[in-house]
Amino acid sequence: MNLRQAPYTVLLVFLLCLVAACGAAPASVAPTAPPMATVLPAQSHDAWTQARASLPATIVLYKPTYVPERFGVPKLLEARADQDYGAVYTIVYAAPGENLAFILNMGKGALGNFPPAERRESVTVLGRQAELESSTETHTIGVFWQMPGGNYQIKAYSPQMTMDEMKKIIDGLIQQ
Repeated sequence: MNLRQAPYTVLLVFLLCLVAACGAAPASVAPTAPPMATVLPAQSHDAWTQARASLPATIVLYKPTYVPERFGVPKLLEARADQDYGAVYTIVYAAPGENLAFILNMGKGALGNFPPAERRESVTVLGRQAELESSTETHTIGVFWQMPGGNYQIKAYSPQMTMDEMKKIIDGLIQQ
């Protein structure tokens, strides 16, 4: 090795030792402010339990006791406290060619993509006045009502869902 390369060799060895030493010591983490949205655990827990754990206890979730058997297990798309819209959640059940979404406030799916109703009727959801709307052309059925804490919606995008099935779903809602 010539003398002009020696400083670079020494520097390289020093840097390698430094990198190795950094990897051997446990990393310390400085405390930070809590995030606005709760980080959800892996999908190993029930979506409704995840949503409940992610929202303030004062926010009521309305969980179905009945969903047609063709739908799979629920999936939590979001559950968070939003500065502008308050608490929001979206929980979706899926079947081939169908989706059934339970939404609070401005949760995913709250706006857009729901066509004007061809049929509209008043129904009662948990003792509150609600609107049950459907469009056969686009295969959509939705229920919309207000409770303390926000605007609740159940939306089905399904060529198979019937009004009777939707009524059975809303008749079986429970607080969580």
